[in-house]
Amino acid sequence: MSDAQVRSLPLADSDAVAVGDTVYVVGNPKGFLEGTFSHGLISAIRQLDTRKLFQLTAPISSGNSGGPVLNDKGRVIGVAVAQVKDGQNLNFAVPSNYLEGLIDQMGTAKPLSGISKPFAKKGQATTAETYLIRGIVKSALGLHQDAIVAFEIALRLQLDYPEAYAGRGKAKVGLGHYSDAIADYDTAIELKPDYSEAYAARGLVKVELGQYAEAMKDYNTAIQLKLDIELKSVYSAAFAARGLAKVELGQYNEAIKDYDAAIQVEPNNAEIYVSRARAKEKARQYADAVADYDAAILLRPDDAEIYLDRGFAKVKIEQYADAIKDYDAAMRLKPEDATIYGNRGMANALSGQHSEAIKDYDLAILLKPDYAEALIGRGKAKFERGQYTAAIEDYDNAIRLKPSYVSTYYHRGMAKVELKQYAAAITDFDAVARLEPNYTMPPNLEYAETYYNQGLAKSQLGEYANAIKNYDTAIRFKPRDALFYQKRGMAKTKLGQIASATEDYNTAIRLRPDYAAAYCSRGIAKVFLKQYASAINDYNTAIRLRPDYAAAYCSRGIAKVFLKQYASAINDYNTAIRLRPDYAAAYCNRGNVRVYREQYADAINDYDKAIRCKPDHAEAYYSRGNVRVYREQYADAINDYDEAIRNKPNYADALVNRGFAKIISGQYLDSIKDYDTAMRLEQAGAEISSGKRGIVKMAKFGPYSAVIADLDEEILRKPDFAEAWAAKAWVKAQLKDYRDALIDYDTALKLAERAGNKRLKADIESAMCRLD
Repeated sequence: MSDAQVRSLPLADSDAVAVGDTVYVVGNPKGFLEGTFSHGLISAIRQLDTRKLFQLTAPISSGNSGGPVLNDKGRVIGVAVAQVKDGQNLNFAVPSNYLEGLIDQMGTAKPLSGISKPFAKKGQATTAETYLIRGIVKSALGLHQDAIVAFEIALRLQLDYPEAYAGRGKAKVGLGHYSDAIADYDTAIELKPDYSEAYAARGLVKVELGQYAEAMKDYNTAIQLKLDIELKSVYSAAFAARGLAKVELGQYNEAIKDYDAAIQVEPNNAEIYVSRARAKEKARQYADAVADYDAAILLRPDDAEIYLDRGFAKVKIEQYADAIKDYDAAMRLKPEDATIYGNRGMANALSGQHSEAIKDYDLAILLKPDYAEALIGRGKAKFERGQYTAAIEDYDNAIRLKPSYVSTYYHRGMAKVELKQYAAAITDFDAVARLEPNYTMPPNLEYAETYYNQGLAKSQLGEYANAIKNYDTAIRFKPRDALFYQKRGMAKTKLGQIASATEDYNTAIRLRPDYAAAYCSRGIAKVFLKQYASAINDYNTAIRLRPDYAAAYCSRGIAKVFLKQYASAINDYNTAIRLRPDYAAAYCNRGNVRVYREQYADAINDYDKAIRCKPDHAEAYYSRGNVRVYREQYADAINDYDEAIRNKPNYADALVNRGFAKIISGQYLDSIKDYDTAMRLEQAGAEISSGKRGIVKMAKFGPYSAVIADLDEEILRKPDFAEAWAAKAWVKAQLKDYRDALIDYDTALKLAERAGNKRLKADIESAMCRLD
């Protein structure tokens, strides 16, 4: 065929091509199967970086690159550039409209006869542009190493090709070779200083390396260069990437502005809506984040991750039912994703559906056995259902998986508090403080709760001074929590720091004027200060705020006893017991009032009930022992004092009274041991012991001068101790000092009358009659 008979193929407008159009590919597969002709369809139109590509079903074999792609009218709509060997019929062509610029640069086309051995060598007719496009396609398909080969061939054909350097940089990013990628972007920018896409891409790599400030400079440059409006995806990507850098720098509102700009340029890009939503979540704008996720789902309705993210945002604004619907949708799309089950479990737990939450966490752990967060969540759900031991097992497993996860120790400590394993709970709370020793403001609420619960555990162990230190720290982190002040006040009350405790109660009430427990606790402090009427006013307020507050009725009863309002006190105890039938303290206190009224049988019945409700109730054993002493049941009384001391080893009053019962039983040496032990104790109850030790000496050993010395020492410390005055009078009577004996008896009688101790009063009157 002569040159004159050869006609060039006409170009079609590739912008008019649509998905589904029939196409034909002409080429020379393997470089020697000349004149192969195949047909297929346009299966997709892809946008890769700044270029559009046609995806074809017509096969493009090795050697076909550079061959024309024709439409059904015989016009060229593109040039074959690449195929993916491992793909399912993935073949690509460059649209013909890109050829126009190249043809203008080439000048007049030459006839084939002017070219020696056309297509004789592989790639001979392929330009650097062809390899560039091939590299872009390979990179977009995740074939990064193949892409690098194509870009390097393009660079051998054209050494100063900035786009090829940028393409190779992107492929290196895909392989995780960030430093090498930056070097390629540096070269691309050096060759083309206004290469906006390269600045944006280099910025993205710097974000991956954590170089956020440097990344910001690149994004700023990319945006300032005002990218061509035809490159909308790159322009929006620059804003979006700069937004990501700002998020990493904590500049959430500024990041949102960048995402706004990106969306304005490219309103149908779901990924940008998702990024803006995440920035809004960081800024705690959860409702706005949900709106962005809504937009993203409209654009990508089959993306499980977006449903998952939207569900989490809805959890933050307590829309638990809607969040669960989102997790359900995500689950239908990705049924094997453990994270989705874990998040749905969280939403169920927060909505109070703990049984459903446990089922979700079970599935999450089944799919992912090392899912520590699911174990923690299941532990919390079990805790809420009162399954404290099972919760601890989950926390143990979570800690084995993630020993540095602070939250787990905190929750395990809480479960141990519920099981009254206070020492073990303190160890867990200590672990929280050890793992986050440098935690600073703003306050972390869970961190404050850790110190509070640690203080609570120490209070239960009687370590009130250490508990106060923990409450101090909790208050420093969360200074407006009334509960912390109230509990610190209670610990101070136990240590006798009544004035300081009252200040804490006042603060708690100021923070929460309706805080019934704070009024009740302040009432207890006022009882210590003998401000009984004022204490009753606080109890009245507590009861008005909480009519079912059994502890307030019980405490008010105690104050009324000090005012000798015994009938009214019993009414309060009766109400407390009606509200809480297992309220051991109310039974014990009612028994004490019945003792004052000499109703000993009823008193013992109340102490029995208190002990049934609380078998370790030391005060109930002590009080029952006292009544048995009155009724001369000394052996039973000693047994009761034994139980009181076993449950409360530092119970000085019980030691003293047991010693007295042992005197009457003739156990003089044992009684002195009890008194000596009581005197060594540092509690207030020990102050009465030396007087009764004097009685022991009086009863068995003498000399009477030593007995009187002990009794005088006791009276000096406690001038209103009627028993000591009576004992001293008896000793003086033995010394035949009857005049002084009557004076001491008279003092003892007045003190017994003032205390309302009818039994002692009768004993003293009987002794005075005998003396007369």
